[in-house]
Formats: sequence, C-alpha cells, structure tokens
Amino acid sequence: MLLKKLPLLFICICYTANADILLTPNVSGVQEPVQKNIVSTLNVSIQDLPQPIDASQAQNFYDYSHDTVYDSIAPYGYFQPKIQKNLIKSDEKWQLYYAITPGPKTHIIAIDFHLTGEGAQEPGLQTLTPPLHVGDVFLSENYEKFKTSLIEEANALGYIKANFSRHEVLINRKKNTAIIYLTLDTGPRYYFGVLSFSPTPLNRKFLNRFVPFKQGEAYSADKLYQLQTDLTNSNYFKSISAVPDLNADNPQHQVPVKVKLKMRPKQEYILGAGYGTDTGPRATLGSNWNYVNQNGDRFNTLLRISQVQSTALAKYIIPGSHPLTDQYNLNASIQTNSINQGSSNLKQVGAGYTLSRGYWQRNFNLSYQVERFSFFNNPYQTSHLLLPGIGTQYLRANDPLFPTEGYRFNVNFMAAKEGVLSDTNLAQTKVSTKWIHSFTPKQMVLLRGDFGYTAVHDLNMLPLSLSFFTGGAQSVRGYGYNVMGPGRYLLVGSAEYRYRVKENWYAATFFDMGNAFNNFPTARHATWQSRVDAYYQLLERGAGVGVVWKSPVGPMELTLAKAMTTPGHPNRVQFNMGADL
Repeated sequence: MLLKKLPLLFICICYTANADILLTPNVSGVQEPVQKNIVSTLNVSIQDLPQPIDASQAQNFYDYSHDTVYDSIAPYGYFQPKIQKNLIKSDEKWQLYYAITPGPKTHIIAIDFHLTGEGAQEPGLQTLTPPLHVGDVFLSENYEKFKTSLIEEANALGYIKANFSRHEVLINRKKNTAIIYLTLDTGPRYYFGVLSFSPTPLNRKFLNRFVPFKQGEAYSADKLYQLQTDLTNSNYFKSISAVPDLNADNPQHQVPVKVKLKMRPKQEYILGAGYGTDTGPRATLGSNWNYVNQNGDRFNTLLRISQVQSTALAKYIIPGSHPLTDQYNLNASIQTNSINQGSSNLKQVGAGYTLSRGYWQRNFNLSYQVERFSFFNNPYQTSHLLLPGIGTQYLRANDPLFPTEGYRFNVNFMAAKEGVLSDTNLAQTKVSTKWIHSFTPKQMVLLRGDFGYTAVHDLNMLPLSLSFFTGGAQSVRGYGYNVMGPGRYLLVGSAEYRYRVKENWYAATFFDMGNAFNNFPTARHATWQSRVDAYYQLLERGAGVGVVWKSPVGPMELTLAKAMTTPGHPNRVQFNMGADL
C-alpha cells in the first residue's frame, strides 16, 4: 500500500520544489526618496533573475541582497548604514524585509576642480560651477550630473574629445567626509570641415539653406543633429544620414561631414473616401509634386467632393530663405457650397507668405475672389472682392495627433475697399482658441471658443463664403451642419470632459453653445444682468455624451447630443475625426 502511494508523493514533492516564487521587498527605517530607490532597485534585480524563480534562486537572492541595498542608499550620502534582513516564506509568496538604520550623512570637506587643455580658459566652461559645495551632503546624483554637463558643454564648444583625466571621490567612512577630485582635460578644439552631399535633383545652393553651420565654425554634435532633423522635416527625403569623420587627420582639426540623401518620389497621389455626419459621403483626390525643380519648389492639387461643399484647389509653393519656416505660395481654387440657407459658386486666385518661429506662425495673403451666391432662394447676385489679410497662430502641444496638454490661439483679419477691385467695404475678424489640460493620467478637459465679427457697408453684399455659420460635429453638437446663420457675428463656446476607460478608449461628456447672427440684443435701460441673460438666450445649446478612440491617425469621436433649445430636445448622433488642436 505504501509503495502504491510513493509515485503520488514524489509528484507532489516535485511540484512544490518547482513552484514559481513571488519575491516582494519591504523597506523600513528610511524616508522617500531613499525608500523608493531601494525598492525599485530590488525589483529590477528580481526581474533580472531567470524566470520563473524557484526556491533556490529566491534564497540565493536574499542571501546576497545586502550589497544591492547598500548601493541604493549610498547615492544619498549614507555610507555607514546598518541593514537587518528577514525572510518570511509563505507558499509561493516570499516577503523580503529590510530594516535600515541609515547612519550619519557624509559631508564634503574639499573640492579640487580643474580645467586643463586648449579650452581651459573657455568662458562657457568656466561659468559652469559645481552644484556641490564644502559642507554639503555628498549626493552622487549631483556629482554625476555636473560631470555630464561639463562633457556636454565641452562637446558643444567643439572639444569633442574632452575627458576626465581625474575623477574620484575619497570617502572617509570613519569621519563621514568626502573629498572630490575632478579634472577635465578639454583636448584640442575641433571645427567643421568640408560638407558634402550625395547627388540629388536639388541644387547645392538650395541644400545649403538647411545647414545651420559654416566651414571653420566650432564643431557641434547638436548642430549636426539639427541639420539631420531639418532635412528630415523638409519632406523632400526618404532617408538622411549625416556622418562626421571625427578621426580625420589634419593639423587644423577639421571634421569633414558627408550627408547621404535618398529622395522621396517626385510625385505622390492622394485618394480617399469617407462619410461624415456634417458632410455626408465625401471623396478626396489629389497629387503632391514633392519637388518641381532643382530649387525645391512644390506643386499640390486637391479635389474634395461632398454634398455640402466641393473644392478644387491648386497651390504652387516656393521655399524662402529658411525652407522650413519661410514659404511663399501662389494659389487658385473653385468652390461650390450648398446648404439649407443658400448656395454659392466661388472662384479665387491669391498669393501668400508664411513665416514660422517657434510656436508662432504668421500668414500674409492677398486674394481676389468672384462669388455668385443666393440666400433663402432669393435671386443670385455676384460679389467681387480684393482681400488682403493677415493671420497669427500660436500652437503648443505635447502630441500633434492626440494631445493631452496643449493650447491653440488663432486670430485672422481681412478687409476690402469699395472701388479697389471690390464692390463693397468689408472688414472681418475671427478669433479661435482651444485649451487641453489633463488633471490626471486618465482625466482631461477641453475648452474651446470662437468669436467673429464682420463690418460690412451693405449686409446684402456679404457673400455666403464670408458669412458666419455654426452647428455640427465640430462646433455646436446636437444641431445640423451650419444650421445657424448666416450672420456677421459668431459666438461659440464648448466644454468637454474625457475619462480614459481602457487603453486608447475614452468616455466623454460635453456642453456646447453658440450662434451666428446679425445683431446683438439691445435695450436702453437694461441692467448688466439682463444683458447677460439676453445674450445667453441668443445662443443655441447642446449637451451629450460620447466615446473617443485614440486612433493611429488622431482622435475619432462618436457623440449623442440633445439640442437643448429646440422644442422636444431632439437627439442627434454625430461623428468627428481629426487632431484636437
């Protein structure tokens, strides 16, 4: 009978011996951030063990974990800690306990810091003072950061072979003192040498506009990286490789740079189809000439067709002195609009200039347009306008496609003068802003506002394309596309709250309000409160809920909204996609 039970007993013993062990470190006796660093370091070491962890590996880790704990305390100035360990085993869950008495902190009693080499008198290096002082607690993090900043600054100044001829810290554990010895030998200064590009259809004069340095200038890895980044962002090239020859043998210490470029296709095509609750079925067809000639000029065409608006556009782009930030363009378009309030046919030609600096972008443009339009089935009339305009945009976001922090501000102004290729006096301003902020990794709020005003000599001569409209998935939800308007005033406000439910999925709730109208309510003896109430009643309001998917091409949002100011509060399902800013 006993022999019959032995195989089962053997299986049970083997299973227990090979059971996966879960090691959990627990640390007491020290405060943050020391405690957090110890636990984090131990967890990393546990993860580096062969998986799954068996009993012998767990016991061996515990026996030799003293040094890991000590190394995690030392960076905070404790070099004489007392560490008491305890191991509690409970099936597969083993608890590692460390009771720590950190002991006295180690203080700096002397700092011996020197610069040697060709750059010893370099002001940029001499102004870098150690974040360490006699009497301070020795923190190895500050010491290492200072070393890194010295090397980075030396490299940025052209001393690419700078190194520490001496870098040591003498710790006296009995006296709890530290002496720092640090000597940076800059070595010789290096300079940019000959810059060569692989053959491309673009001429050398144009390529030189991307180069942020000149031959003979102090070598900088940052400027070389900027060259590669700017060439990548130019969208002319499929791949870029900028390789310096740091071992070039010449008495002037010049560094030749070879840039290898692979061009994108000369012409690319755009073809797309889709459906939107605002536009209905839609189709897109276009072509992009990535370079027309050796000067880097571009030519783009685009045809968009939908039930409410169709556009044919052609644009010729001429790079400026700084191709990434300065551009000129010549453009022409034909556009048809068909909405409930009216329809129009617009022909336009124009020229523009765009200047970008940091987060700011400025646009200067001049266009001439002829528009045949009709409102509310009235007879068609024709508008001729010469419109000079200027626009400014500020855009800052932590992600171009799905920002969780960001801000956008746009202001645009255009005007026309009767008799100067225009048949009416007109001035129009539009201001748009949007703010996105995340309170926690799961919660964010989006606030949006739009204001527009048109001063026009004859309201009947304000064409449909320049009249304000609102309503739809991208303005006041719960209402149809552009059902509010036309008007010479525009007011829109929106607040939306999103909560991340799972990975790339968010639940949303929102409140929108706005309208497009021709006159504000007025009253001679109205109080401030009555005026605010009148303005509020002027605005249509929509509220609802939605679901947002963080897709690879940006957010896609499906909403269900109520038209709060419409009798019966009808519901409307709407869909919107595109970058939030």
